[in-house]
Amino acid sequence: RDTGGPAPRLVVGPWTHDDYSGRATGLDFGPDASAEAADLTALHLRWFDAVLRGDALDSPPVRVFLMGADRWTEATEFPPRDARPLEMYLTPEGALAPEPSGSGGRRLVSDPASPVPTCGGNVLLFAPFGAGPADQTAVQARPDVVSWRTGPLEEPLTVMGAVRAVVHLVTTGTDADVVVRLCDEHPDGAGRVVADGVRRGSARSVDPVTGRGGRRPLEPGRAYEITVDLWSTAHTFLPGHRIRVDIAPSSSPRWDVGTNTYAPEGEFAPPVTAEHTILQGAGRPSRLVLDVIPSPV
Repeated sequence: RDTGGPAPRLVVGPWTHDDYSGRATGLDFGPDASAEAADLTALHLRWFDAVLRGDALDSPPVRVFLMGADRWTEATEFPPRDARPLEMYLTPEGALAPEPSGSGGRRLVSDPASPVPTCGGNVLLFAPFGAGPADQTAVQARPDVVSWRTGPLEEPLTVMGAVRAVVHLVTTGTDADVVVRLCDEHPDGAGRVVADGVRRGSARSVDPVTGRGGRRPLEPGRAYEITVDLWSTAHTFLPGHRIRVDIAPSSSPRWDVGTNTYAPEGEFAPPVTAEHTILQGAGRPSRLVLDVIPSPV
């Protein structure tokens, strides 16, 4: 709605809730990444002058730090107008491919008594659960985490905008949590989290913003399409790196550990161990969807 004031401004840096240095979980985004280098205070003052004094704002409304390329970029809106969705399909062989192929499923066992631990990401938690692009190697090695990856990239790929996953799932329980992580796998094998998200199967029809819609149990053995919102990012996957997707049944303590058993609101269902199967192929096209732009690197 037009309020008569200046258009909103968006500034996003590679920062955590309490660290504006441009360094997190052992990764340094370079000398221009800190809030001091970006002169964040000056940006605030120019905004206040525009709102309170009517001064003109002559800078683009969006300023975002592009991780991977490790530099700032400006745009008139976010996502940029030239952003286009790129679908990458999960294959039974563990690859991310431009088209669905074959058919099959990959299984994992969800044990609520042994949840997958949170490791980095967009979190505000107590120690030792720090925020940032943490290496997922130890987590990814767990038997209840399954992964898909591209080959080494020949050209840079820049994601700037929304990230989501569409997962076709069968479970032996009456509910299931689906945690999806987008990772940048470096040539040395380290896989650093870029974005992640979660969706509870019984809430598959609930609007994640408004909360409208009802929860319903899953039917064991039946396939469901579950969309997982990984929010947004601005990240360049460099040549030689791989794009990787990890799927897990939990991330604790970031998200509440599900019981794999449906219970109406306000009631408790005893936890059970369940087997989840992620289906792939033309008939059940589980996939990652990225907003990508022509790479500015």
